[in-house]
Amino acid sequence: GASAGHLGLELARAPIEAAGSLAEGIPARATIDPRRALAYRFEVTEAGRFQLSAWGLRRPFAMRLEDADGWPVAAPLAQGQLAVELAPGEFRLIVLPQAVAARAIVLAARETEPVELSGHGPHGLELDREAANLWLEPAEGAPREPDRWRFELPAATGVTITLSDEMMGSIRALAGGGALPNAGLVPPGRSFRGELAAGEYELLAESSRSNNRLPYRVVVRTDDLVDGSVRELRAPGELTIAVGAASQVEIASFGRSDVRARLMSELGAPIASSDDRPDDWNFLLSERLSPGRYRLRVEPVGLGSASTTVAMRILRERTEASLAAAAPAMRANFEVADGAVAVPLVRPAGTEIVAVGGRAGESLGLALEEKIGETWRVRASTSGRAVHLALPIAESTGDLRFRIWSLDRRPATAEITAYAGAMPHRSEADLARGFDLEALPGFEPRLAVAVIDLAEPGCFRREGEAAADSGLLQALAAGSTFEPAAPTLAPVGFSMPLAVAAAEGGSTRVQARRARVGEGEPLALALPPGMPITCDVADGGAAVVELEATAGEPVIGFLDGRGTIGPSTAWGPTSGGRVRSATSAGKGRAVELWNSGTSPVEARLSGWLTTQATGERIGWGAGRASVRASEALLLEMPAGEKDLRLTLAPGTSVLALAPANSDSSDDAEALVWAPLDATTETLSTRSSRLLLFGASGSPGEVSLELLPHRAVSEGAGAVAAASTPILTDQQRFERRFSFTGAFRVPVPAAAAGGPRRLHLRGAGAAHFIGADGRVQRGSDFELSPAGGSLRFEHPPGLVSAWIDDGAASNLAANVPALGSEPARALALPATVELAGPLARFEVEVGELALLKLRSEAPLAVAVGAPATRSEIYPRGARFDAVLPAGKSLIAIRALAGEDLTGAVTMVAEPLHPLGEGLGEESLLAPGDSRGYSFRVARPATVGVGVRADQGEVETLLFEAGGRYLGQGVVQWRTFAAGDYVLVVTAPAEGRPARIRPALVGASPPGSGPPPEEARRFLTLSASEPPAIAGVAGAPDLPEDWLGVRAAESAPGESGSESAEEESYGTTDEGEWNEESEWGDGSDGSDGSDGSDGTDGTDDGD
Repeated sequence: GASAGHLGLELARAPIEAAGSLAEGIPARATIDPRRALAYRFEVTEAGRFQLSAWGLRRPFAMRLEDADGWPVAAPLAQGQLAVELAPGEFRLIVLPQAVAARAIVLAARETEPVELSGHGPHGLELDREAANLWLEPAEGAPREPDRWRFELPAATGVTITLSDEMMGSIRALAGGGALPNAGLVPPGRSFRGELAAGEYELLAESSRSNNRLPYRVVVRTDDLVDGSVRELRAPGELTIAVGAASQVEIASFGRSDVRARLMSELGAPIASSDDRPDDWNFLLSERLSPGRYRLRVEPVGLGSASTTVAMRILRERTEASLAAAAPAMRANFEVADGAVAVPLVRPAGTEIVAVGGRAGESLGLALEEKIGETWRVRASTSGRAVHLALPIAESTGDLRFRIWSLDRRPATAEITAYAGAMPHRSEADLARGFDLEALPGFEPRLAVAVIDLAEPGCFRREGEAAADSGLLQALAAGSTFEPAAPTLAPVGFSMPLAVAAAEGGSTRVQARRARVGEGEPLALALPPGMPITCDVADGGAAVVELEATAGEPVIGFLDGRGTIGPSTAWGPTSGGRVRSATSAGKGRAVELWNSGTSPVEARLSGWLTTQATGERIGWGAGRASVRASEALLLEMPAGEKDLRLTLAPGTSVLALAPANSDSSDDAEALVWAPLDATTETLSTRSSRLLLFGASGSPGEVSLELLPHRAVSEGAGAVAAASTPILTDQQRFERRFSFTGAFRVPVPAAAAGGPRRLHLRGAGAAHFIGADGRVQRGSDFELSPAGGSLRFEHPPGLVSAWIDDGAASNLAANVPALGSEPARALALPATVELAGPLARFEVEVGELALLKLRSEAPLAVAVGAPATRSEIYPRGARFDAVLPAGKSLIAIRALAGEDLTGAVTMVAEPLHPLGEGLGEESLLAPGDSRGYSFRVARPATVGVGVRADQGEVETLLFEAGGRYLGQGVVQWRTFAAGDYVLVVTAPAEGRPARIRPALVGASPPGSGPPPEEARRFLTLSASEPPAIAGVAGAPDLPEDWLGVRAAESAPGESGSESAEEESYGTTDEGEWNEESEWGDGSDGSDGSDGSDGTDGTDDGD
């Protein structure tokens, strides 16, 4: 309803502060105080039409444009946007404040008229931007000269080159080089698609028939974001980045909505993240990247979706003369604008810290780099108008330099101070009493530092008023950069550098005391990746410690007498969760903890000491024990090898202690833990003592089944398990479990050599804990010579694990154990009853065929001698392989020392030919497979895949000789010329799948017209209505078959912006529509012509 009551009105003077100058097309950024306005000056040297804008986060700023005499130009007050014709002269743009402090982006951009091109060129062609020209036929008798278009690729990337209106062309590399994909041909009505190396290229374009004064368009689009390119994106969404040479790369967003971004490697490893750049809600990533591909994930902030523009540029740099850092700090000024300035630093001998600071009227980027070998590695970077970086120097620290640049590419003078000298040293006792850090003399912005010399490594809990100081910085050790300090200070080693950035008169006080786990509140830590941290544990009874991290893979363990992590650690069932360790009563104990992930994480370290309950003795057979909260119960068991089955209530943990006569410095043999749900785990152990723990606030309970250990035969070709089972290169692990539970297998250290991989089949969730502290989850693991421990959950049934180097021949030696008996000749198809530990068959086919081997019984199988493909199936086999023409050997082995049972069926099925594009659609039964043969005409990068109407349909890829190459829904590989086989497999569960295989890049298109165009021409020449199945395309392959279609529009969005940006190509009606040859609907799409409200085009490339 209507408001009522008194109305207040406030009138206040808002001073106008000079904010510098505006450069055409370069945004200015500022945070505007509610009681002041900003004034920008800019000069117009050539008359033209300008767009002026001043925007906050999803809201406009009021602004006023004045001439040199202070008179308003156009409207006296504009809201956010102003289009105006300006004559040469000086102007001032005043941006008025909002009711509260707010960030503003101010931009003055000249409207540009499209350049009218004429003639045959050469014409420059910008990436991802359409250009137009008029094709002119030569005079009669004159040679036909093509139009020449030149473009440059700053990095290797996939490109799509499209010519409209019956134009055709060819591409050539100006610097020479190897053959181009598809011979570099751009057929009429179709696009060139292929991977091109970095370099300069020329496109020669001409009309496919005589047609004078033909207007046409041309565009070169890259699959990846490259230097100088700009992409519109609807977040959440992802882009790929291609970098051609090691360089400083800037990736930034520009839009009116708040977005953030994460930069990852091609495999998804995190590299950097960014939310708000200075005085802006857009992100800015500035990283020194090596050549290669990267992934950029963009997400909206505060909204379900948001539109933004993402741009990438390589930061060009110039190197200045070296600057001698000293104490007090040296001063120097550097002019920055569009590029970066790199300045080598010279430091005196004995330097303990190097620090670089910078100030400017514009936002600066500052990076400190170390020379490692022949390359410069970024150690730390920051941005702002007053910035600083510091590095405590280690003996191993190499040459240093800093780079400074303008974040907004606006001219600025950077005032630099460079310090190199000693750090004040203080003791652990000083830290406990509290003291003030000392400012570096002559350094700006002000930075106070000190280094704490420790008697022993440990964790230190911050105290007093300084504990709430968020400005404290800590370096893990000399040679490590400063990072914001956590509430618990945790150095690596015996020294702890500290720093705080504080304005003149601000507090630089720090106070902290050595903390011991089990005393006081839990410790809040920041865990860096791969850097071990030591924390003391309180003296007394048996101790339990628990580390909980927000992400990554936390690791914790009690240090044994050798200063190494013992086997007293248990992990939670999922990554990024909790990990627990325990030990018996004692003094002088400590735990070591670290983060096995790749980026820093926040963590919480807690623990408690237990009181000892009266011990109990457990005999052979079944038993049960319980313990009260915060107690430890010692359970005595018979001596000797044993199989121990433990069922733990939630929160309970059991520590198996090494035998009393063991020579191990660590008394722990294994820790079993049920973090959330009741857990059953089996141990093959020599332990005769168990420590039973409850949680800190709840009792513990365990049921036990204790049986004398029996040797388990590991099958033909393996070493029998006469003691605790282990897993080595020569000894595989295979066991049949009659119940659901968990099991662990040790992997001893091995001599250093080539790559080794551990494979696990038939199990559930599993993780491998390397002795080097690395944690891996899944079913296939990379091994280091240090060895480790494999823990897996299992259902009832067989589980198999083995180690190999990844080669098929090595796998065959480990898995099928071919034996010496002659193979039995077998005609396919066949059903064979299996018996005994091993079966060998010799089969013969007249031509290349697909072998389909199926069995309900567990087995290991290999094909070929040496093997070209092999696999283990603990729960029935669905094995597919390729049989070359002639005789082949098939070897089948039983698992876990058992005999083969049941029947196996083997079928040799003919292959279906597969040409370029989409293959024939067909129906595939659950659990079935179908093979397709194809030829690669010349060495090329080729894509294979399958379209299916349900998930989990995959492809297997083979050479014609039978060698297995890989698996996946879609596979891109570099092929040598030759014959190959694609096998499509359907999951055993679910309904029949409708499949359509696809092949791209195996053979280049011919130089003649496409078949459909030829048929249409012949039809028209016979004066009959054309009957066309598709337009201008031999293979009816939709461009989104590999899942590269642009992201769907968000709910409630029309998606028209995306369609306008991404749709291009030609149709028979002369419309500009990408890849029109796929527009006949034959790919399974609806083939919409727009009558249903859509534009009928594919919306992405």
